[in-house]
Amino acid sequence: MDGLENGGSVYYREDGSKLYEGDFKNGNRDGEWKYYDENGKVIKTTIFKIDFEIKEAKIFIRLPNDEWFLNEKSDTGLVQYFFKRDQIIAQNGSAIIPVITLYIEDAKSYKQNIEMFSSEKKMQFGKKSLVVNKVITSSDKDFPLRFENSMILKTSYTENSLNHTLYMAYIITKDNKGIQLYMDAPKDIDPKYEKELWTSLQSIKELR
Repeated sequence: MDGLENGGSVYYREDGSKLYEGDFKNGNRDGEWKYYDENGKVIKTTIFKIDFEIKEAKIFIRLPNDEWFLNEKSDTGLVQYFFKRDQIIAQNGSAIIPVITLYIEDAKSYKQNIEMFSSEKKMQFGKKSLVVNKVITSSDKDFPLRFENSMILKTSYTENSLNHTLYMAYIITKDNKGIQLYMDAPKDIDPKYEKELWTSLQSIKELR
């Protein structure tokens, strides 16, 4: 991580008044950041976090950078983590918010059959007319996931005149936790945003 900013930083306006301050970790804002008005009063506090331990599945995932955040978590039988990114502007001028969605459930009934698990879960996207562009498995070179019983589908679909890339990752852990991970971003934006999604896929690992 050489060259990436770490530690506390303070930013000032041209008149010398404090604008905002907080800590960096490996180049990303980390923890509590405070924002000030011209009189030195705190007007906003934001907590930044990109490293998440998903204890329900005993896995770790790192968001691509500090422009991503946990928007919602719910547990109504099916555990869901819903991550969003700060909006970006597509070539047609539309404001786009890429998303990463993580689902966790008991997968004992699949008896470690990842093909059956992925096929069944993929059916929920039937209305999107998905095109499967590539199937990536643990036997492929540069497979990003560190789970033997896992696979990734790189798919595409069109919605509201925008072409989307949707990564669909499926994992069944040794503890029979079924994990669905969906990463969605329009194609009509800078390719670096798709690279962000791939970076998060590479970060996923089992907790010790």
